[in-house]
Amino acid sequence: MAELLLRTQEIISRNFMSLEFYFLAGLLYFAINYAIERFGKYVERKVSVPS
Repeated sequence: MAELLLRTQEIISRNFMSLEFYFLAGLLYFAINYAIERFGKYVERKVSVPS
């Protein structure tokens, strides 16, 4: 996350389009976290022991 925000701030300092790039960074962060969450649920279902 820190690397994503650092790169976003570097881009913003060059072209002054802050809202657009923060929105894009937020979308990327959401997409990555959503994919990790879905993968975690998939692994949890596959590894769970039936009771």
